Amino acid sequence: MNHIVFPFENKPGVRRLSFYLATEQWVATHLPDDDYLFTWVVNPTVICGRHQDIPLEVDMEYCRANGIDIVRRHSGGGCVYADCGNIMISFITPGRGRSIEQIFSGYTSMIVSRLRTLGIEAEASGRNDISVSGRKISGGAFYRQGERNISHSTMLHSIDPRHISNAITPSRAKLASHGVTSVASRVVTLAELYPDLSFERLRSTLESVGPEDTTTVLSHDDIKAIEVIQQSYDDPSRLMTIHNCNHSDDL
Repeated sequence: MNHIVFPFENKPGVRRLSFYLATEQWVATHLPDDDYLFTWVVNPTVICGRHQDIPLEVDMEYCRANGIDIVRRHSGGGCVYADCGNIMISFITPGRGRSIEQIFSGYTSMIVSRLRTLGIEAEASGRNDISVSGRKISGGAFYRQGERNISHSTMLHSIDPRHISNAITPSRAKLASHGVTSVASRVVTLAELYPDLSFERLRSTLESVGPEDTTTVLSHDDIKAIEVIQQSYDDPSRLMTIHNCNHSDDL
């Protein structure tokens, strides 16, 4: 495992969420074959999947009024909310020798294993979630960038549930099909389940470096190259463009 290290303090407010999505792409296209992992934390943001009709799925007026950013990612899946109580995890792996299910199963198993070292009774659930006692603490998505596989997911520590309910507005039919009555009812924070678990301890466990692991510290030139990729994510027209192509790599 190779751990990506940023040449700045990686905390909320330093970078938009789009910068970290661009970092995933840069790692996948510029670094040698290996498994790469990094975590990141951002100010309040709604992250939307490649197929989402954002005006129908997101209360854009509420987001503007409450300073919540909106970004569209390349991977599939629905809209999710992140803020400084949420840890985002990115995992980039080489090759096409495994199925999507195998790749993502290996990724979620790794995260579940790390959570269990903290005494958290986590388990993989569904195709791309991690749950505790039947309630979701993490959701993930996947896509391919050339010959690389990119997985990313949330990890809810102490997120503000009000914004989940008010910023994201999926149709009632979609919620009914999943057997839930609201977005908030589907999720629970680890701080609620494990009040003694600090944000710092959770994050350090998720990004823990093993004895055989290595690290890659990004240079300032690397950051400039990532910022070029970021510009495509920050294009306002991207929010209004629905990517309806049949993309078999989506989760």
